[in-house]
Amino acid sequence: MQEKKNKVFFFYPRRYEEPIVRSKQPEASEEEREEGELRLEELSVISGKFILRRTQAIISKYLPSKVECVVFCRPTRTQSRLYQRLLEGVDLNCALDQSCILAR
Repeated sequence: MQEKKNKVFFFYPRRYEEPIVRSKQPEASEEEREEGELRLEELSVISGKFILRRTQAIISKYLPSKVECVVFCRPTRTQSRLYQRLLEGVDLNCALDQSCILAR
């Protein structure tokens, strides 16, 4: 069994990983891009047999409808101080002020 695993680990990079990665490089030739796309498609077909993908349409039949409940909790003194320091920060004020952004 271990021998079979070793063959798979040797086979996968040569067959799929290397051509796919090579095809994504900016300097890849047209032939390398085509081979990478072919290997990617082939790998997608193989892995598609094992990966279960559930779409929103399927899932929504089995889940209850979404309920949102917004609850306000007063921050602690420490949280209030941290928030105040954040608001007083130069970077935040600059980010909120359009003229500061345009001046950079």
